[in-house]
Amino acid sequence: RRRTARTVSACDAVSVRDPDSASELSLLGVPEALVTCTADPAFCIEGTARPVLEKRYDLSGLSFAGEAEPGADTHRYYLVSLRQLKKKDFAGTIVPEVSTLANWLWEQFALIPVFVPMQLQNDDAICNAVMQATLAPARRIVPDTAADLIGLSAGAQFVLGMRLHSLIYAASAGTPILGISYDPKIDAFCRVTHQTTYVSVDNLDQTVLRTYAAQLCSSNEVIRRTMREAAREMREKCRFDAETAVRLLQ
Repeated sequence: RRRTARTVSACDAVSVRDPDSASELSLLGVPEALVTCTADPAFCIEGTARPVLEKRYDLSGLSFAGEAEPGADTHRYYLVSLRQLKKKDFAGTIVPEVSTLANWLWEQFALIPVFVPMQLQNDDAICNAVMQATLAPARRIVPDTAADLIGLSAGAQFVLGMRLHSLIYAASAGTPILGISYDPKIDAFCRVTHQTTYVSVDNLDQTVLRTYAAQLCSSNEVIRRTMREAAREMREKCRFDAETAVRLLQ
């Protein structure tokens, strides 16, 4: 801890992504004047437009948020980003809870789960396990770029995510999030974007998951406005980082 404090304190400027990180550096003894709470630069990535996405991926049968009511052959969707945890028996906890939630969302809201393994080596097995366990007509898409994932997030009703950047991309697109927290950084991000719909991976309560998911569906547009405002604030903070980098290079 002392070595970390000395190293960080020797910097000309320090950028962190949330108040919790700033507090931790302060506890280490890093001068507060050095530290600025900004935002992940991913907020500056522009999402891929739907016509381009349709050329790259099979989006047949999926209706994007904000469009007219789906027809008989189309359904709204939500994205699911999961990851395997070395210290967690995902087959005994995450898979049954997420697949049960997917069944309920299909029965109650006719929502299709679209799984997006962000790191194939670590994420594909658990995504496939949930897809096999659910009765919902699940889909799997592997986005080629972050911009594509932001574009897909923009069309989703919400994003159910364990990976931090799945939540960041959703927020950047102004899409509601339901976070599954395995690390304090997930909780911190949800708080900094003013979202309360997140649960601990150690306490995946089906009642809570359904309550949050129903809330995201019933108040979707209201929450989207909140997320769009949070994204605007994050982009402004990203500009500060860029300006600081330019200043230090001059």
